[in-house]
Amino acid sequence: MKIAKLFISCPMRDLDDDYIKEMRDWMYNLACLLWGDEVDDFDIIETLIPPEESWKKNPSVKCIARSINKLADADYYIGIRDYDVTAHYSGCYIENFIVGTKMRDLKVHLIDDIKQFPIFSKLLKAIETTERNMFATIGKVDD
Repeated sequence: MKIAKLFISCPMRDLDDDYIKEMRDWMYNLACLLWGDEVDDFDIIETLIPPEESWKKNPSVKCIARSINKLADADYYIGIRDYDVTAHYSGCYIENFIVGTKMRDLKVHLIDDIKQFPIFSKLLKAIETTERNMFATIGKVDD
């Protein structure tokens, strides 16, 4: 029985835990469809890393550093390459970059166009809302 380590790279910042779990479950099932003939099951590498109280300075950098450390143990990797996501979620972009440049023996699948999968509709809405709010504040002058 072959069990392999699976790294699931998915957006997490500002998303609730239930939605993150739903996305990760969907991506796990996709990995099983893609590689089910090679692997009996996957040991999912836990990438949900809550910031620690002591991380006063640059907590997001510390989270991605821990994530990259865990990525080094992966046999398989599933993530999102869609520009809307990687432009907004730098952790996904960094993980994809490392996988593409440093981990040649890793089995990889990147989802290109998330708009075709309903599971990602909440994610796209969150990105759209954040960007709309960001652009709405550009040029405003405080009274």
